[in-house]
Amino acid sequence: MDSQAGKRETWGSGMGFVLAAAGSAIGLGNIWKFPYITGQNGGGAFVLIYLLCIAAIGLPVMLCEIVMGRRTQRNPVGAFHTLCPSSSALAHLFGMALLLLGVMALVMRLGSMAGVRPDDGTVFQAVAGWGWGVVFVLLGLAVFRWSWRLVGVMGVLAGFIILSFYSVVAGWTVGYTVKSASGRLNLEPERQSPELLASILFDRVGEPPAGMAADLARQGLGPETAREAMEQTARQQRLDFLAGPLRASAPDAASMPDEALEARFKEWATTLSPATLARLAADAFGPAPEESADADGQDHWPSALLTSLAGAKFVRFITDPSAAIGFHFLFM
Repeated sequence: MDSQAGKRETWGSGMGFVLAAAGSAIGLGNIWKFPYITGQNGGGAFVLIYLLCIAAIGLPVMLCEIVMGRRTQRNPVGAFHTLCPSSSALAHLFGMALLLLGVMALVMRLGSMAGVRPDDGTVFQAVAGWGWGVVFVLLGLAVFRWSWRLVGVMGVLAGFIILSFYSVVAGWTVGYTVKSASGRLNLEPERQSPELLASILFDRVGEPPAGMAADLARQGLGPETAREAMEQTARQQRLDFLAGPLRASAPDAASMPDEALEARFKEWATTLSPATLARLAADAFGPAPEESADADGQDHWPSALLTSLAGAKFVRFITDPSAAIGFHFLFM
């Protein structure tokens, strides 16, 4: 180790290192995305597979990073530069595979332009495009030129790219928290726009019955068949609910695609008073708490309705393109 490496700062305590490692390893995805991904993919079974992947992939990679850092006392680029040989047969083989994949993708793109399309099921069909072909060719050439040192460069670039959107997501969270704490969030259904309430109501009445997915799985239906059955059920539920409101304005509602059906329903919803539309939404999300009003005479709303309103308002809050740069600087 040279003198420059010896001058690098070190951790003052083991706890500081553990906290820093946890901060780099536990991302926002583990906090705001993991819960609903778990619910969508089998609950406890998904968690078991997730833990197995952490033990089989995440833990060895983390240990390798720690060992390389302790051995070289350098940043990712310098660590790979120190440890990797100037020439590696395995790296050249990997680069050759990437280069070959890129060339084949470009050739198949030319073939598709000439009317010769690849057979269904080929692995190259997913990358048969100019963009991916060029990326694989350049990546293969880079591996030939810099060998495994390229992995360190990719690690630095990955951290920069992750920070670029993590700062925006964190800014969303800070801004949403401020709105919520200051009372500017406003979740009272009667004070929402008809378009927002109609959108929530349209999604709610299209939710398949609870347990339908499990029942279809027990019947031995495949994933694609079960998905189609659930989509048909959701569409029929929407048509049944909208039969009355759209009978006069859209007699052909049964033949409309879901997008046109939702647009027509939103048009009808704008003709209702906010209180009437809020009551329709409350009935769809019920039941409400046992008490019909609190001590001040204020109505109680179903918690599921309030949760959906909060989620919908958060989505609108974060999908404002003009605010993204502001959220970035707010967090930074």
